[in-house]
Amino acid sequence: MGVWSLLKRNLRTISIGFLILALIVSALFAAVPSTTKAEQLPDNMPAPISQSTTQLAEPTLFQDNFDDNQFDENLWEKIEVDGGTVDEKNGRLQVTIPSHDYNLTKEGYWGNYSQAGYMTKCTFGTRTMQGFEATVNVVELDSVMEVSLMVSDQKITNLDPINASNWYRILKIKDTHYPDRHLAMVERRINGGPVSVIMEGPWFFSTGQLKINISSDVISFYENGILRYTESYALATNSCYVSIFTSSLGCFFGTDSFDDFAAYPVNVEGEPSSISISTESLSATAGSAVNVLGTLLDSNNIPLKNETVVLSYTFPGAGSWIPISSGLTDIQGNYNIQWMNSASGTFTLKTQWSGDTNHLGVSNTTTLSFLPIKNRQLFLLESNSTVDALAFNNETSTLSFNVTGPSGTTGYVKTTISKSMLNNSETLQVYLDGKQLNYSVSALGDFWVFSFNYYHSTH
Repeated sequence: MGVWSLLKRNLRTISIGFLILALIVSALFAAVPSTTKAEQLPDNMPAPISQSTTQLAEPTLFQDNFDDNQFDENLWEKIEVDGGTVDEKNGRLQVTIPSHDYNLTKEGYWGNYSQAGYMTKCTFGTRTMQGFEATVNVVELDSVMEVSLMVSDQKITNLDPINASNWYRILKIKDTHYPDRHLAMVERRINGGPVSVIMEGPWFFSTGQLKINISSDVISFYENGILRYTESYALATNSCYVSIFTSSLGCFFGTDSFDDFAAYPVNVEGEPSSISISTESLSATAGSAVNVLGTLLDSNNIPLKNETVVLSYTFPGAGSWIPISSGLTDIQGNYNIQWMNSASGTFTLKTQWSGDTNHLGVSNTTTLSFLPIKNRQLFLLESNSTVDALAFNNETSTLSFNVTGPSGTTGYVKTTISKSMLNNSETLQVYLDGKQLNYSVSALGDFWVFSFNYYHSTH
């Protein structure tokens, strides 16, 4: 048995060793979701006052019709940036933008934007069984440039809220010089990446309701009661803040109004369902097929047959889920969808069922990592934890990676290794914090498949 040393870490460490190959797993187990790195801001802008969500909020009803004409500091945070002001008057929420000198240079573009509005003081659950919905009425859009309804995992009130790393919004935006450019838009930003316009089209009217609905891992956007766009929900956090605000250039100055804000869980009717996910590959060479399998069941563990399951994937920096294929469940509720992947790296796979008239929709994910070694051979590593820093050291024959997951949950790793690299599976040893950990091993053609479980916990 070879001997190697592990770098000291504050958190849990798993090590796996055997005569030919050593695997070192550093388990960076987190009790709360990690915050995302903020995008670098222009030099003339202050650092954001940011607070990331850390827990799932209680799904309580939140309403404000602004009829009391008083700011409630227990409910709201004010957004007032670069001269923008917000106030409750005449039973409405009024946002005011001052006049600025304006030019189209980068400095002028940033420097002459002002923001005004409200952000909720509490967060709302986005992945609860009931789902989540936020609405607000735009009652005036005559002077300012745009009005927005946004969900975000960060509280930013001293800058334009779009400086947050993760958010969605629907907005009405006007151009007084070009009436044909009066638009409804849906935008998103994921993991600090660029702002993406994912829907753009003529608005139905300058006023009317904006609505965001999140349920069954799907986010939908409505303007004046009409669906404008929908997609798989991509934010990693389980809760979010809600903002209603304007962001306008200095040539769009004056006062406009919101009214009748509400944020609440959606009363979704239907029986819960469950879906499992795992992977299987008959080869560990680049470009080989990966079978993604699982079972779809109702709440009584009765199979749901002849139902369409959709397979999608994403990877760090992608910003959205990319559909791969779909398959039907058989009489036992089982599905098997094949994926041909020729790239190395770490991918998150998701299988999703949209539900039916009697059952709620459901989805599940797993992480699959491909690491090329030589002669087109690969290490395949599957886990329900977040996996990063996957690397192989040829000199020490060491495979290392980090895994992260919520505290109190169980993680697993399933690794496929060619028998040409490991002749005898009995030489494998697994250690968790220096203590030996049990594992299971099975032969699959010319490969070994090793599996073991662990608990996510902080130290």
